[in-house]
Amino acid sequence: MADNEHQDNNRRVPRMPPVELMDNLSKDILTGIPDRANGGELPPYVDHAVGVNRVGQLTAAAIIRDYEETAKTISEMSEEMNEIAQTCERYMLELRQMVEELHITATGYRERGAEIFRKIEESAKMTEDMRNAANLIRENLSKTAIFSGN
Repeated sequence: MADNEHQDNNRRVPRMPPVELMDNLSKDILTGIPDRANGGELPPYVDHAVGVNRVGQLTAAAIIRDYEETAKTISEMSEEMNEIAQTCERYMLELRQMVEELHITATGYRERGAEIFRKIEESAKMTEDMRNAANLIRENLSKTAIFSGN
């Protein structure tokens, strides 16, 4: 086996010198990372610091891209949750209106029940008064000579 190769699962893999490895890594990173140094855009809330080498810039750009993608996903989830909350608020408003209507209906039933209650008691009292008056008239008539048979 040559000095610039190593054994990997029974295959010979050529070893790359560190400089070539870094160049290949840089090319791989550059193909997928937008940053100002590569003509793409970083998010507006970050900027490369002066004096940072290319590897540091590429690494930072890769990290901020992942964070930004995650932040976008979180923002989208936040928007979805907001829509759900608005739907819940609409349901709550409708439920509150229904509850208010139920209270109004229950109050109306109580008032109507109280009215019927009073009318029934008035009718019962009137019937009792009429019965008492009839009994009194009967008693008075029975005391008179004409109706008593005397």
